[in-house]
Amino acid sequence: MQTVRIPFTNFQFGEISPSLIGRTDIEVYNNSAQKLTNFFIRNEGGVIKRPGFKYKVRLDSATGDSGIGTRIVPFIFSDDEKYIIGFTDSSILIMILDFDSSGSASAGAVTHIQTITADVDGANINTYLSATNIKEINYAQSGDVMFLTHETFQTLKLVRTSLLKFEVSKFTFDVRSDAKQRFQPYFGFQPQGYTMTPSGSTGQVTLTVKPSGTLADWASGQSYTVGTLLKDTSINQIYRVSAAHTSSGSEPLSTNANSASYQAIVYFDTTGSKSGSNYPSSKHVDLTVRYRGQEIDIDSVQSSTQATGTILNKLFVKLDINALRTINTSNVVEVTMPLHNLSVSDSITIEEADAVGGIAVGNINGSRTVATIVDENRFTFTAGANATSSADGGGAPKIVCNAESGDFDEQSFSALRGFPRAICFHEGRLWFGGSVSQPDSLFGSKTNDFFNFDVGSASDNDSIQITTSIGELSAIKHLVSNRDLQVFTESSEFIVPAFQNTPVTPTNAMIRRQTPYGASHVKPVVFDGATIYLQRSGTVLREFIFSDKEAAYIASSVSTLSGHLIDNPQDMASLQAAINRPESYIFLVNTDGTLAVFNSDRSQKKAGFTQFTWPSSGTFKSVCTVDERTFALVRNNIGTGTEYYFVTELDESVNLDMSVSASVSSGTLTTSNTIFNGATVAIVDGNNYLGTKTIASNGTVSVSDLSGISSTVEIGYAITPTFKTNPLDINTQEGPTTGMLRGLGRVVVDIKDTLSITINSKNLEIRNVTDDPSQARQAITGKKEVRLLGYSRDPQVTISQNDPLSLQINSVIAEVQI
Repeated sequence: MQTVRIPFTNFQFGEISPSLIGRTDIEVYNNSAQKLTNFFIRNEGGVIKRPGFKYKVRLDSATGDSGIGTRIVPFIFSDDEKYIIGFTDSSILIMILDFDSSGSASAGAVTHIQTITADVDGANINTYLSATNIKEINYAQSGDVMFLTHETFQTLKLVRTSLLKFEVSKFTFDVRSDAKQRFQPYFGFQPQGYTMTPSGSTGQVTLTVKPSGTLADWASGQSYTVGTLLKDTSINQIYRVSAAHTSSGSEPLSTNANSASYQAIVYFDTTGSKSGSNYPSSKHVDLTVRYRGQEIDIDSVQSSTQATGTILNKLFVKLDINALRTINTSNVVEVTMPLHNLSVSDSITIEEADAVGGIAVGNINGSRTVATIVDENRFTFTAGANATSSADGGGAPKIVCNAESGDFDEQSFSALRGFPRAICFHEGRLWFGGSVSQPDSLFGSKTNDFFNFDVGSASDNDSIQITTSIGELSAIKHLVSNRDLQVFTESSEFIVPAFQNTPVTPTNAMIRRQTPYGASHVKPVVFDGATIYLQRSGTVLREFIFSDKEAAYIASSVSTLSGHLIDNPQDMASLQAAINRPESYIFLVNTDGTLAVFNSDRSQKKAGFTQFTWPSSGTFKSVCTVDERTFALVRNNIGTGTEYYFVTELDESVNLDMSVSASVSSGTLTTSNTIFNGATVAIVDGNNYLGTKTIASNGTVSVSDLSGISSTVEIGYAITPTFKTNPLDINTQEGPTTGMLRGLGRVVVDIKDTLSITINSKNLEIRNVTDDPSQARQAITGKKEVRLLGYSRDPQVTISQNDPLSLQINSVIAEVQI
């Protein structure tokens, strides 16, 4: 019989998929494990049992996932003023770190200081947040303001107004000082070829939208050809003839005998029932449309083609320089105005014109009448005096008119068109992306002017508004500021590239497609030089990083080896070199309530996954990091069996989950935390595990049977770590031993600072023979040996512990007999 010593000295690839257990031919096999539950991977290659999550705040009771406290995110105002924000389906919870409810310093505390149930205008938070959209909300913070975006509600501002006070308000775009212009994005949502005709150029006007072409009133007994535009005067509705016919019946055409031949023209929203002559529930009401760049607020909607609005300024077109031309001795002035759409005898008003060709300002400006139409870009009017020379000039005048025009659009973001999904700050701009009606559009504010999205004249600091334009719809879901502005969509990954020593501007901004995978709703995180994101399927974690070899970004899977640990995650957070160690980690909250924990050290080419589980029936619901601290929102039964949400903190100093301190006096343990009343808890006293006790309804339990117990102990729920090697396969001269009976003999484990360990259910005694048993045991560092018996076709080493104390495994050496 041959004895072979098999070393496991490196677990850098973490827990690998069951599908890889047979791959004894690859390097990964000997540098991974079949099971790593409740362990962190160390950069040196070993694994260490995770510390406990310390109890911080209990939130209100919950009866299901639609209850309170379903997501937490960080809010960092300054080095010493930090918060956790909790989103629920009815409120926003504010928790401050390291202060109490009076504002006094309290190191390590997490204090719930405020519950916000309405915005500053009195609208309930549940009109914005719901159980279905909380996980999809994107956010970005600058100073004392956090912006919250989702396609179903107007962007919100969560504003810190003082140390212990926040408020919620709606995001609004800046307005010009005279209130005649709103600096918001606009877009033409109308079909190609549609026009708008205002009934006047100032004040309140009627707006009619229709396809370009002549509009006639419908009349019975007339023959109509395809494409003819008709107006039903009884309901102010415009129709297009869709099949040649002779009209019959009577208005309205929607119920006419020839209704199949009439196609209703639709632009204005007609949600709800008509009241009188209006649609009071129309989503166009209170929206802003623009006619040739001038804004009109919609007051009411009469039909799908007609609305009433109030012009904020006046309807005018600003002409180019020297747009007027005179002819010597003539009072006829030719005007160059692209696509003017005017007709002979139309009234116009000329403003801000300079003298030209000897005609004084007073004889040019004012009310005029169109005399002739030269072409679609030029017309003439009669001035008040003759020119003394032929000349081009007139400065840059304004032409006030209300002719039919295809140059109209409306605000990009509204309840009708949807609101932005994605948001971030990048290069001094606030960026929005991906609304329902403009899913592939990207909007950047003016530089350092986050509420101003005026495109202006495309100066370097003006707003940037671009689309992906790749021939397929790519709905933007996330924006990340990294090496470039990274754009994650449902189908692909894009960048807005940076330029050396040159910022992104309206004239150089472009979107370039990089990879074709698509992202889920989980917010990506910047980690270890890359951006980590969850693929749309919810089963693959990828890193988006620039490749010098490819001269482009790539999106490699980092979860290929451990795909079984990725279960449609709902939340993700990154931790950079913390928990008293140099490693960095990513935490993913799975749908099943577990945490998938990813460790990466790019410089050493090490990366792997482990899994965290919550004791008993509890589950992880959300996770966030605040600088070097990690917080988990968990859902767990309390002693009475009622489920609650709890904010907990990963704390190196504790051994148990939901860990709290309890006092002991005269043989009685007392806890002030009512969450444990009626619960069975584990008790840890320093380096000793004292077993479990059931807390009475008054928060006490007798511990008189526990000799030598300290005056303060730790209570909570015991964490069960599990480390299981891959099957111990050997490649011999005759080939691999896979599937053959093999004996597992001696096992040597190299441990560090360990207080409890079992190997294949065999407990290792931590105390040395020279230890004083009346004293607390000391953690052991070094190599421990255990001899095992038995044969198996898949011999494995399983390491766990009986006592919930410290455990670190550096390596395992196993002897196998074949």
